[in-house]
Amino acid sequence: MLLSRCRWFTCLALFACCCCQVSLCALTNTSSTWAVIVNASRFWLNYRHTANAMTLYHSLKRLGMPDSRIILMHADCATCDPRTYRPGKTFYRPNDVYLDSDTDVEIDYRDMEVNAESVMRVLTGNVGYGAASSQVLGSDSESNVLLFLTGHGGDSFLKFHDQSELMAADLGAAVEYMTMVGMCKRVLVVLDTCQASTMYEDIRTHGWAGAASSKRDQSSYALNSDSRVGTFLIDEFSHHMFEFLKRNKAIEDGATFDDMISYIMSRKMSSEVQFDQSRSRNVALKDFFVPHVQAAQPVSLNNHQSWQQQQQKGIASSDVWRRKLV
Repeated sequence: MLLSRCRWFTCLALFACCCCQVSLCALTNTSSTWAVIVNASRFWLNYRHTANAMTLYHSLKRLGMPDSRIILMHADCATCDPRTYRPGKTFYRPNDVYLDSDTDVEIDYRDMEVNAESVMRVLTGNVGYGAASSQVLGSDSESNVLLFLTGHGGDSFLKFHDQSELMAADLGAAVEYMTMVGMCKRVLVVLDTCQASTMYEDIRTHGWAGAASSKRDQSSYALNSDSRVGTFLIDEFSHHMFEFLKRNKAIEDGATFDDMISYIMSRKMSSEVQFDQSRSRNVALKDFFVPHVQAAQPVSLNNHQSWQQQQQKGIASSDVWRRKLV
């Protein structure tokens, strides 16, 4: 009798553990979409680079991407500068037009933490001990990773703080490493810098697509100045990308990356947008700009009926387990 009771309680405990594990799986089963947003510029005169990064961040949040899946790296966040006449607001159009979600921004790397080395460490998963979970790219072999870089660039480099550079060869090696070790399934690289296309010329691996705001030996250009801010507000490429991403219906209907680039190119641009059409044609925007969460499967007590279905028929868990013990 005592042995029978022990077996009963042991099985009941095991069943409770299974339920707990499934509940935990349901809570921790996360999006397969990740984003790394990098603003490499400092100083007030580079206000537009802050707006470039913030408009994309705002778009991702509006489309449902949680902060836990966005790594935001700001070398200098102009919205917190004492010179702004509305602290905490990012203006992207004249006449007091600013982003609505600025009060909810979570910056993961800021100021001197943002440099070529820290970007490489984030992309390769080598951030070191003591890093907060929000500073770690937790992607896996089934993840789609969006990488956005903005700042001052040149032929095959992106400057940080006017002191150091991220080289195109480094970026190419990082993307190749991510693919080799199973940190991503696909990578979408978007650059809004001068001579932007030179930054992804060294990416030699498969599973990536990219777009750049300008070609070799060509600058990217700013848009929308405002006398109260005292400088340009945003760059052309980022502004038109932001306007396209506002079109929720288009994204839901299966708009591709190629569609977005075509829209940007149809606007009045001072530079020539560069992209590889063969790579971007079949890239759905929702795969990189909208989170994808796979629902956790419930505990199955037999091959045909789930635990919820059994509950609806009035079969209690203890009765099911008693049958198994008989």
